[in-house]
Amino acid sequence: SSCSTTRTVPEGDRLYTGATIKWEDKNKPKDYGTLKEGMEKRVRPVPNSKFLGMPIKLWLYNLGNEPKGKGLNYLLRKKWGQAPILLSQAKPNYTAEVLQEYLVDHGYFQAATTSEIKNEGKKKADIIYRSTANHRYTIKSVTFETDSSALGRAVYATAGNSSLIVGKPYSLDSVKAERERIHAILKEQGYYYFTPDYLLVQV
Repeated sequence: SSCSTTRTVPEGDRLYTGATIKWEDKNKPKDYGTLKEGMEKRVRPVPNSKFLGMPIKLWLYNLGNEPKGKGLNYLLRKKWGQAPILLSQAKPNYTAEVLQEYLVDHGYFQAATTSEIKNEGKKKADIIYRSTANHRYTIKSVTFETDSSALGRAVYATAGNSSLIVGKPYSLDSVKAERERIHAILKEQGYYYFTPDYLLVQV
């Protein structure tokens, strides 16, 4: 029983074994793999680490007791082992919002994500996140609105090489990259105090 992964799980709590992201839309986009990978990176907490499918560090932690000095228990609990990651440390509703915002940032303005806790017996649980992406918005046109000042003309002159491509999916990262591109060009022209935040992007 000392090797049980749930030995040190407090009463009333469960060992968090990880999360699964399910894409509810039947048609998956071409970049689905990249989108899913980005979503998976944003799921918290990260479950106990495994080696060859086995939570060795958690086993080592459970072999020890609360250390009173620098002996074997200290090594098992503080050096070699890893404390159990608990379900109470997860925030499913908050994480669902993070995943939903990630989809919005990639053009799925009507996306929705829900969470569901799935119990694995009395001491273990995982979380399932279900995402409905709905329609993905693409860039219809790109317009530079500037005034007639020297700075305005300098900004407008960069429009021909815009990194925002008509027909491509909307992406918040691409909008940020476009602001950085314009900022770099203006800096080369002597506008050293100009920052990307001065560029207002309206979508």
